[in-house]
Amino acid sequence: MSGRLVARSCCVAAVALFAALPTIAAADAGRPALRELNADVGLRAALIQSFFAEIKIELRYDSTPAKGAEKEDLHYLIGVGWSF
Repeated sequence: MSGRLVARSCCVAAVALFAALPTIAAADAGRPALRELNADVGLRAALIQSFFAEIKIELRYDSTPAKGAEKEDLHYLIGVGWSF
């Protein structure tokens, strides 16, 4: 069973970067050009037929968060999915 699980697994990753257009006002105010970054990496393994299990770590960065919010959020996700 473990041999088949390894043969039917793969690494998954995604990155989304949202940058602000540089302006003179932003440069003078010292604001960063990077506004948001969403990145995740994980492992997906086939279970039976078209079902799979996935373990993922997700990082979200926001350079201008709301009051009381952190700039960085780190999430650990475990899921089961169906591909069709």
